[in-house]
Amino acid sequence: MPSGHKTDLNLANVKSKKDKALTYIRGQILKIEKHFRTRTVIFLGESHTNDVDIAINTSLVATPPLLRDSATRVIFERLLDDRYEAGTSASVDIKKEKIDLEATPLKRSERMAAMIEDAFANDAKTLVYVVCGSRHGPEIFTALEKICSADFSYVIKPSVTD
Repeated sequence: MPSGHKTDLNLANVKSKKDKALTYIRGQILKIEKHFRTRTVIFLGESHTNDVDIAINTSLVATPPLLRDSATRVIFERLLDDRYEAGTSASVDIKKEKIDLEATPLKRSERMAAMIEDAFANDAKTLVYVVCGSRHGPEIFTALEKICSADFSYVIKPSVTD
């Protein structure tokens, strides 16, 4: 059965400084890249109202630290595409979570996992960035482990408020 390998980035020492956090995050992703499996998810967690989180994720989707030619996708949580999409790198394709006001947070995490698996299995993507509220990170990983058709790496960049 396929499995995921999860890595949590520790932002404890860089939480309050956007530039320090960006340098650290980019460096960590490049440092651990050699250990990534063919299918990789980089989860960009945020607190929806935190200016440092917003600045960090804006920079990371505009100039991703890692790209795979024609095989990189960014998935936005519902309504976050309004905040980030215009500045997203032209080297990636974009998908957005459907708005379903009746879906529970867990159900939404499961749908995001299905969107990731669809990118891997049906759209030939091997690298997926997910911009989403940080509480969804572990839930998406758990849901993805249940449905993923091949081994994958999963990196969680938490919110600076976590």
